[in-house]
Amino acid sequence: MNRLLLFILTLGLVGATSLLAQMRGGGQRGGGPQMSGPQHHPDPHHGQMQQQRQQSRTHECEQSCTKAREEARHLERYCESSRFDLTTARQLGRQLAERLHAMEEHHVALRERLSAQERERQQKRLETMEQSQQRWRSAFADVERELGKEEPGRETLRRQARTIEKEVNRYRKEVQRQEEVLAQ
Repeated sequence: MNRLLLFILTLGLVGATSLLAQMRGGGQRGGGPQMSGPQHHPDPHHGQMQQQRQQSRTHECEQSCTKAREEARHLERYCESSRFDLTTARQLGRQLAERLHAMEEHHVALRERLSAQERERQQKRLETMEQSQQRWRSAFADVERELGKEEPGRETLRRQARTIEKEVNRYRKEVQRQEEVLAQ
């Protein structure tokens, strides 16, 4: 359990460091000078290109949700199987943790890239997404606690994995709705 928690915390730290580096321009290639301040874009298609990039990011977030949902479903089904093995269940738990972490990173990046006006228009949707995040975090904490036991309750694991799957699906639907609104 301590190793799993340490692993998840390490992933979070690496992800946060990477995100911070990208936000500061460290993620750019070429090492050219950094430009700051408002930029004038003489290209009349700049708004369309920016909208397409935002939709692409939303699509990446949606794909991340799909993968996390598949991992949760896999854990749920594995807990029902007759070949249940604690080592494999823990591995599936780690994979699910990685997928959920990737979803959270995509959410942070997506939210940060919204303009103030878009954030205001999407406020209710963003709040709904964050509520789903809280529910799946809570369910995953239960999964971690259960996997840390010598004899985990398979039914508890299955039920929590199902909760995660449902919440990730709700979250994914909000991402799709957000993409539709941004496309307008």
